[in-house]
Amino acid sequence: MFQKVLATLLILSWSVATVQAAGKTEDSDSWEFLVEPYGWLPKVPLTASNGEKLEISQDQVISNLSGALMLILGARKDKWTFYLDTIYFDLEGDDSASRPAAGLPGDPTVKFDADIGVEGWLVTLSGTYAVFENDRTRLEMGGGVRYYQEDLSIDLDVGPIPESADYSWELWDGVVMARGFTDLNDRWYLSYLADASTGGTDLTYQLAGALNYRFDKFTLVGGYRYIKWDFEESSDAPGSIAKDQIAKGPFLGFKFFFK
Repeated sequence: MFQKVLATLLILSWSVATVQAAGKTEDSDSWEFLVEPYGWLPKVPLTASNGEKLEISQDQVISNLSGALMLILGARKDKWTFYLDTIYFDLEGDDSASRPAAGLPGDPTVKFDADIGVEGWLVTLSGTYAVFENDRTRLEMGGGVRYYQEDLSIDLDVGPIPESADYSWELWDGVVMARGFTDLNDRWYLSYLADASTGGTDLTYQLAGALNYRFDKFTLVGGYRYIKWDFEESSDAPGSIAKDQIAKGPFLGFKFFFK
């Protein structure tokens, strides 16, 4: 089980823009490059358009993961930094909920059993500029674009009545962001990120923070990441099936720098 969890942490995904990047560097006329494979172990609460709340738990993510890829590519020169953060995910889960059946005699409680399948991509391309920098801290601000594609299948048993539906959508958002890095000493440093985007979604925002440790050949990073999507209320997916969607949980990654 430990090996399965560790392997999942190294390749796991679900969606969304990320904490990463360089830490302690000096301004230079040469480019520095980053390759960062990482794993994110989120739980995924979902509020359906009818108000029902469902959730894919972290245990279900581990046990039902069919495939995943999480990778960051970065490039930095002087005060400019560029990132391509790519997430692919394919997972399944199930949940149950109950609510009163209004209009029926006695207002009985009806149980909902849901099997949820999710597959998709979350890709963010961003560029930032260092607006503040001293011996310990570097703060960057910038923006970019975020692509979100998802195939969602729901098999729902409403009491004795089975229902099923399949949805697919592609969304593009414009992103604004701020990120920073603060050295604690020669080995340890903090990295943190906040961003917000809109366009295809009504609003998407992300918060993340991490503790990093520099080894001689690579940097180990571990932290926590939270993303929330608010969908526009419309007859088109995803607004027709979900009011909002959240992915939150710890992540672990390895950063490799080269010039």
